[in-house]
Amino acid sequence: MPYSQPELSFISSSLLNTPPIRPDLRTSNSFRPLRAETEILPFTNGSARIVSEAGECIVGVKAEVENFAEHMEDVVSKTARGRGGVEVGITAKAGSTGLKEEELFNLVGGWERTLEEGLREDGIEDRLGIGRGYGWKLYIDILLLTTPASNPITLLSLTTYLALRTTRLPNPISEPNEDPLFNDDWDQSLPLFPEDTTRPPLTLLVTLHGENSLIDPTAEEIAVAEACYTVTIGGNGKVMGVKTVETSGHIVGDKLDTWLGGRGGVDRSRWFSGIRYAASCAPEVRTALENLLAIEQAMES
Repeated sequence: MPYSQPELSFISSSLLNTPPIRPDLRTSNSFRPLRAETEILPFTNGSARIVSEAGECIVGVKAEVENFAEHMEDVVSKTARGRGGVEVGITAKAGSTGLKEEELFNLVGGWERTLEEGLREDGIEDRLGIGRGYGWKLYIDILLLTTPASNPITLLSLTTYLALRTTRLPNPISEPNEDPLFNDDWDQSLPLFPEDTTRPPLTLLVTLHGENSLIDPTAEEIAVAEACYTVTIGGNGKVMGVKTVETSGHIVGDKLDTWLGGRGGVDRSRWFSGIRYAASCAPEVRTALENLLAIEQAMES
C-alpha cells in the first residue's frame, strides 16, 4: 500500500537513530520469522520450501546427464572427467501472485544469472563431471507462490540454499574413461555439497540509512532507503556480486527527493560499509540454515 510523506519521514528518522529503530523492532541483522522444510518434491534431486512474512517460495533441483564433450574441441579432453553445467530459472505463479513477467524481472533484477555465476565461481561445475566428457546439468527452478510483501531476493536465496544442500546425485559405478553408469540404490547417492566442500552462495538484501545498514528490509524500509542492493557471498566468504535494486520510493512520485532531504547519492565509503556488513552477516545466516538441516536429519533418523 502507498505510504504518505509523514509516514515515510517518521520511518526514515527512526532508522537514522543509533541503533536504528525498525518498524517491527528487529535488530539490524535480524530476519523476519520464517518456516522452512526440505525434500518436499518427490521427483527432484533436491527441494525446499520457505514461508515467511516476505512471501512463499518453493525451489526444486533436477539433474540430467549431458554430453558436454560435444562442445569440446580436442579429442583428448573428451576422455577426461569433464564438467557439468548449471541453469537457473525463476517464475511466479501468476494465479496467486498476480505478477507479470516484467514485474518479476524488475523485482529480482537478473539475480538468477548472479546465482549461476556464483555457483560456477565456487567450482560446482567441476564436481558435476562424470566421465568421457559427460556431466550433470543442474536445473534450478524457483517458484514464487505469493505476492511478495517486499523484495523477495533474500527469500529466494535462502530457499535455493536449502534445496541445493539437500540435492543428491546417483553414485557413478563406471570408470572415468567409460560411458556413465550409476547405482540404482538412492541410499547410495552422493550429496552435491559434501562436508569437505564450500557451501552454496547466499544473496542478502541490504539497505543504507545514514550510517546504518539493515538486512532483510521490509517494503517500508526499502522505500526510505538511501541505497538498496543485493550482495552475493560465496561459501568461502568472498563477495561475488553486488547489484543495485530500485527502491520503493517511486510510490510517492517525484516528491521522494524532497523528504529525503535531497541527499543526492551515497558516498563510496558508506556503500562499501553496507557490502561488508552483509558479508559479515552471511556466516551466521549460513550457520542457522545448517542447523535447520541438522535438526531435520536428526528427526528423520
